[in-house]
Amino acid sequence: MAFEDEFLDVMVDTVTWEKYTGKDEYSNPTYAAPVTLQCRVSPRAVQVLDVNGNEVVSKASIWTAGNVDIGPQDKLTQSDGSTDPVITVGRPPDGDGAHHVKVMI
Repeated sequence: MAFEDEFLDVMVDTVTWEKYTGKDEYSNPTYAAPVTLQCRVSPRAVQVLDVNGNEVVSKASIWTAGNVDIGPQDKLTQSDGSTDPVITVGRPPDGDGAHHVKVMI
């Protein structure tokens, strides 16, 4: 079994991703059409640095299958309907470059 197949075997969760597109005339955020992503949600409180360098506690790590262009202003909705702010986004590389995305919420 190839690494990619084994990696996908642990991606047993899904999240709905909406890419931030800007603000409307009332300064409310606007988003692209929702996309369902195969992922692994690992609920565990971890202290991390946010995009401003502040120490905050994340509630979960989300590992996506594939190198998805998730940004800090995007919206991720878990299967239980909860939506939490994106704290950080990382793209750990492998020998072929970026392989997946790790999002802390």
